[in-house]
Amino acid sequence: MKIFQLCLLTLSGMLTGCSTLDVHSDHDPSADFSKYRTYSWAPTPAGQEPSDSSGVPSGLVEKRIRGAADSLLPAKGLTPAAAGQEGDVVLHDRITQKEKVQSSNVGVGVGLGFGYGPWSGFGAGYPGGSTYQYTQGTVVLDFVEAKSKTLVWRGSATDAASSPEDSPGKIREAVTKILEKYPPSLSRK
Repeated sequence: MKIFQLCLLTLSGMLTGCSTLDVHSDHDPSADFSKYRTYSWAPTPAGQEPSDSSGVPSGLVEKRIRGAADSLLPAKGLTPAAAGQEGDVVLHDRITQKEKVQSSNVGVGVGLGFGYGPWSGFGAGYPGGSTYQYTQGTVVLDFVEAKSKTLVWRGSATDAASSPEDSPGKIREAVTKILEKYPPSLSRK
């Protein structure tokens, strides 16, 4: 029975460890994305610095998000605005966190019947399961049209938060997957 419990625990750990990014995007259908050629970053409002649950200082998180986006946006037709100038779109970035609990309920039952009529039979079952608590992190990128100050595109990626050692790679992966959906006309397939 202990081997069975160990197998259940291992299986539930493997299933929770196989998390994948959950990526979403939305846009203003009236926006003409072909006219956006330059971008600039919005200053981070005081008291709203991005952070993550792994203890990485917020300035590093913001630097990683913006660095990843800066390296990917030229391939999307967007270049940084000249120093001191506002781009056609102003980018806003943030990270949100939420504590989550995932449970796995796996049970095994065995039944055996012999004899005559309803007076025979045997049944046994083992309820198994485990719970796993983790922090879920979401990276959000907003594109705001500079002239009208309206949100024209939003992308987000959600996954389990990672350790400080894994944070740079996870953030880059999230930003990459988000920007695969920009601009909306090119991401529809």
